[in-house]
Parts: sequence; C-alpha cells; structure tokens
Amino acid sequence: KLKAEKEAEGKLNAEKEAEEKAKAEKEAEEKLKAETEAEGKLKAEKEAEEKLKAEKEAEEKLKAETEAEDKASVMSECRRPSFDVSVLKQNSDLPPEVKPHSKEDYLSDSDFEAVFKMDRAAFSSLPAWKKTNLKKQVGLF
Repeated sequence: KLKAEKEAEGKLNAEKEAEEKAKAEKEAEEKLKAETEAEGKLKAEKEAEEKLKAEKEAEEKLKAETEAEDKASVMSECRRPSFDVSVLKQNSDLPPEVKPHSKEDYLSDSDFEAVFKMDRAAFSSLPAWKKTNLKKQVGLF
C-alpha cells in the first residue's frame, strides 16, 4: 500500500512537472512570438520613417532645383539684352554681344515660345542634339 501510494505520488509529481514544463514552454513560445512581432513592428516603422525621409529629401531637392532654374532664368533675362528674331537669324552682322552658338538666349520669352513652341525650361531639358536640330529648323543655328 505504501509502495502504491509512493508510485501514485510519483506519477502525480511527474504529471505536475510535465504540466509545469509544458506551461513554461508555452509561455516561452508566446514571449518569443510577442518579441518577434514587436521587432517586426519596429522594423516596419523604421522602414516607413526612412521612406518618408527619402520622399521629403527628394521633394526638397526638386524644390531647390526648381528655384535654381527659376533664379538662373531670371538672372539670364536680366543680364542679356533681347533681339528680334529677324536680327538673330542673320549669320553676319550679329550684334557684338550675341554668341552665335546660343542665339536663342537673346530672344525675349514671348519670342522664344513663339519660335520654339515651348518655354525655356522645356527647351533646356532637351538633349543637346535635339536643341541643335530645333535651332536649325527655326534658322537660329
């Protein structure tokens, strides 16, 4: 009887230990899962912050470039005199301040748009070969 009680008590202890072990393993798994989820959230938040930062930097860069282009356009207009299209189409007898390879710079904005059918910013963004072809077409090359 004593032996049976000890065996029963041993089984109970073993079952209790197994339950405690299972409970501890389950808690460890839940803790690991929670930590993994937290790390994932932190990583996602960090990526979102980096993306936002990159977008903001790109926006600031574009704004700075646009401002620089606008300033350059205004400054070039202030420094250079404007001439009539007919004067600039001449290859001889050009005014001395006109550089023959950049006659388009001496057109007023309205004449420029009338001749090239685009504004200066659009023209300046074209590749060099295309600018040359357009200048040839309109007689300013």
